[in-house]
Amino acid sequence: MNSVALSFAALLLIKPTGYLTLEGELVPGEVGEHALQQGTALLVNGVLIGDFSLPAEALRVA
Repeated sequence: MNSVALSFAALLLIKPTGYLTLEGELVPGEVGEHALQQGTALLVNGVLIGDFSLPAEALRVA
């Protein structure tokens, strides 16, 4: 039981290195996370759908 809980917790803590789009492109993880947090993209069956562009000021801060 504890190993199942630890495995589930590990899944929640792992940050993806990128997201696959409908066009087959790999979007960097930071860009995908930003789009998901802003509500401009959805993650459906492991595919990122929507507007996942970062504003220029966000790119300069990173």
